[in-house]
Amino acid sequence: MKITELDRAQLVQLRSEILFTSVFVSDYQNTLGIEPHEASAFFDGYADYLSELMKEDGLTDSDFYTFLEDYDTEDNLYCWWLVYSNTHEEAKQ
Repeated sequence: MKITELDRAQLVQLRSEILFTSVFVSDYQNTLGIEPHEASAFFDGYADYLSELMKEDGLTDSDFYTFLEDYDTEDNLYCWWLVYSNTHEEAKQ
């Protein structure tokens, strides 16, 4: 299965199964059948997305982990998934 094939509930499940912001690919193993490398790349992009949202709100890079819990929401995860999915679908064409 690919991340772009997940529904919203599965996406939330995937987020709950991985160790977000880990540098170890093994921390992205999951029960949904998403390859750990793909999950790692997806969540690296998600971290960048959250960082951009924080910057828009006037926060700095050093504030990332302080405010991560406030920004790491189901809605933000789903918004990033939409961006990611559209980008990867366009690349296939």
